[in-house]
Amino acid sequence: MVNTKPGDSLAENAETRINEIYKKLQQGEDFESLAKQFSEDTSSAHKGGLLAPFSAGQLSSQEFEDAAFGLENIGDVTKPVKTQFGWHILKLYDKQPVKPFSDLKPELEMKVKRDERSRLIDDALVSKLKVKYDVITNQKALDYFTSILNDDYFKRTWKLPENFNGKSDFIKIGIQSYTYQDFGDYLLKNQRSVQSKAPFNQIVSKQYEAFLNAILMQYQEAHLEEDNKDYANIVQEYRDGLLLFDLMETTIWNAARTDSIAVQDFYNAHKENYMWPDRVHAVVAASSNENVLKKVGKLLEKDTDPEEIKSLYNKNNEINIIFTTGLMAAQDQALPENFEFKKGLSKIYKHSNGFVIVMVKDLYPSTQKTLDEAKGNVVGDFQTFKENTWIEELKNKYKINVNEEALKQVKSSIKNQ
Repeated sequence: MVNTKPGDSLAENAETRINEIYKKLQQGEDFESLAKQFSEDTSSAHKGGLLAPFSAGQLSSQEFEDAAFGLENIGDVTKPVKTQFGWHILKLYDKQPVKPFSDLKPELEMKVKRDERSRLIDDALVSKLKVKYDVITNQKALDYFTSILNDDYFKRTWKLPENFNGKSDFIKIGIQSYTYQDFGDYLLKNQRSVQSKAPFNQIVSKQYEAFLNAILMQYQEAHLEEDNKDYANIVQEYRDGLLLFDLMETTIWNAARTDSIAVQDFYNAHKENYMWPDRVHAVVAASSNENVLKKVGKLLEKDTDPEEIKSLYNKNNEINIIFTTGLMAAQDQALPENFEFKKGLSKIYKHSNGFVIVMVKDLYPSTQKTLDEAKGNVVGDFQTFKENTWIEELKNKYKINVNEEALKQVKSSIKNQ
């Protein structure tokens, strides 16, 4: 990947650079080596560009996915592809087949539950809940609702009568009571679901069963903690987690964001942790041809502009030299291992299955970062400091007793797994 955002590490624009890299691939150079040298995806560059397996719809770039799934054979490489993140060249390493049945079983079971056959499961559960909560059908109430229906129900314009007494008890489930109004509202809302004319008693009976099923499920879910100890424990852990998150946000995270004086004091007390490493301002020339680099080195010593050098050696649709310029620390991917920091032209180094030569323009010894330059690291360290301090305060406030024998058994159990 080559970013489209401007930076100080590239002398040319992203599209030009990605096309140069693509031509080097066409010339037979190694994809992985080029990725290690030039890819700006920091999470994959050191692995030669290798990404974790992904499936369609998993990434946030349709262009990237289209290019990836358009590759047919292992080892195939795409032309440069532009996305909202930059320019990319993709290589196919592997295609994973459909997962075995054992892995897909939970997903398939979920699909089956949405099938018509799942009604058998639902009916069995509803029958069980009716007995569990001692639900008794109120036939008198059903007869009443049958009597107040009329043909407007089929036109979807039916309304409850003006003398409708919605406060009367309709049904009771456990400790929850439902009134005539609850079922009347349900009939109003669901008159659109009636597709054809039927006797009013059948309509009321069918709507009642659907209403009862719905409120039984709702009641069970609302009281699941009372019925299922394991579920209650999970819910309690979830609530505790939310409380802890809220407490952490108030005590630690918000403090790091809003208490600028405390962050400044922390930075002042730990300045030695926020230093720029030794860096060089350099021009790095990379090529797979050592002889070309020898000639390029002589031109760099004469202070020849990199663009002029490229025009001399990148001809006939061949890319023989790529430049990277800017401020670089020793760990910069463009620099070879054990690179010696000194002004002037370096020797030719072997680097990522190719060769590089470096013209060091200037040296920048290790210097102190300002708070603004180190802000992200300072805030993160300050949060860690606040958390550790808070935990120590809690340890001092609350007595902790550990069953060492039980702890030893747990450690032994984990070790033997």
